[in-house]
Amino acid sequence: MTPSVVTEKTDQLLSPWSDAAAMQTMTPLLKGANRLRRAISPSLLQCRADNWSASSLHADLYEVAHIYLSGVGDTQVPDEQYTLGIVAGMTFLEMKGVVESLLLALGITVPLRVTRHAVHGSDREQSVALYIGEHRIGFLGLIDRKANAHLKLPGDTSFAEIALTPLFAQSTL
Repeated sequence: MTPSVVTEKTDQLLSPWSDAAAMQTMTPLLKGANRLRRAISPSLLQCRADNWSASSLHADLYEVAHIYLSGVGDTQVPDEQYTLGIVAGMTFLEMKGVVESLLLALGITVPLRVTRHAVHGSDREQSVALYIGEHRIGFLGLIDRKANAHLKLPGDTSFAEIALTPLFAQSTL
């Protein structure tokens, strides 16, 4: 379980959902953490790096929590999105298999569709948006080598972010 407020450095690691600036709080809840997270994966990447530095070799992590996306329109009410975030020491295709297995377990019969989608912090050749029918449900990618090196992570690290409300709407269970 990671905090909903993050530092600017953590916020900048990866933001698949929005390029808009993160909303900020005037009173940081943790030292230097004054941004509401726009994604779960950056916090999980930091946890993975912390685990690796403490000699925990297999820190494959997930979290179900809210992310906070800047509002649109005149009201500027933020979108509080219920999201699944996953980071793991696996290839892009292995993570895609994890997502497909999740859809199967939820009884989703509509095929998963992927389209290329560049996400800052991910490998541009292995970064996609995920769709069920016409509904975008999330993103999947391989963390780029620069971010992996910055976090001092060995080998491939992949991520997935999935909005749960549209996912559950497609479930037949």
